[in-house]
Amino acid sequence: MPHYERILITGAAGRLGSQLRKGLAPLAKTIRLADGKPLGDLAPHEEEAVFDLADMEATIAATKDCDAIVHFGGAPLECEWQTILDSSIRGSYHIYEGARKHG
Repeated sequence: MPHYERILITGAAGRLGSQLRKGLAPLAKTIRLADGKPLGDLAPHEEEAVFDLADMEATIAATKDCDAIVHFGGAPLECEWQTILDSSIRGSYHIYEGARKHG
């Protein structure tokens, strides 16, 4: 029996996110998979949210109706500083604000 209605996983196309989507499936009725690019091949209990973590409005919208957030989205250290700042640092702040706003 699921513990949550919806869990959001950011960075769902990455190594950690792609593994967690299987492991967290029994814990929620719906898993919202978020990434900067489309994932495709969604299971019946999965929904997709494609957006850039640097986009505060889109990020906050993705957190709506989520009971739990597993945040692994962000830019790798090999990226330019501005990309890391926007995606990893500002993106984490945007996730926090979404969680705060939606309770």
